[in-house]
Amino acid sequence: MPLVSKDDPILYHYENFKKEFLRIFDRRKASQATDHELLELRQGNKELVAYLAQFNKLVVETDWPESKRAALFYRGLKDELKDILAQIPNRPNDVSALIDLVLEIDFRQGERRGEKKKDYRPSVPRFDRVRTENSRSPECSTGVEPMQIGTIRGPLTKEEKDKRRRNNQCLYCGAHGHFVKICPKKPKQTLKENLQHHQ
Repeated sequence: MPLVSKDDPILYHYENFKKEFLRIFDRRKASQATDHELLELRQGNKELVAYLAQFNKLVVETDWPESKRAALFYRGLKDELKDILAQIPNRPNDVSALIDLVLEIDFRQGERRGEKKKDYRPSVPRFDRVRTENSRSPECSTGVEPMQIGTIRGPLTKEEKDKRRRNNQCLYCGAHGHFVKICPKKPKQTLKENLQHHQ
């Protein structure tokens, strides 16, 4: 129709018209291009159904015999599926049976991935472990929580101070065996703070 619409001179020359017709509509050349595309087809990162749709589209346009189509389909599969198929003793030679088997394997793999997500349990937070370990320490057995670095506490009440003095406990951390001046849990004072304290 494009040739007719512009009254192309090729319409008046049979041999030239025949060559142009074959150039556009020769199925042998089209089939060769499709064969090449089919041989290069790979699943890669695509979903199996997407690879299968592309494979079926190309294979019906070729003259590949049924006995070779299964090998072509297998050739393009990703390695993960090939590894599983390698463990099956009698892999189907029929393309339809092979496709059904691979679809079943892919479905089972999807189910297993879902199970793994459901079975996932987050690890215990670190601060819970620290709290559990501290609860077992000798200092905590006295009922006095040890002073944590970086925490802020208010001043002790007069009653609490008197109680600690009577029991020979440190006024800072509440532990026995030392006084507040040499308490190992007490933050070190800066030189400036020391000077202000003595003035």
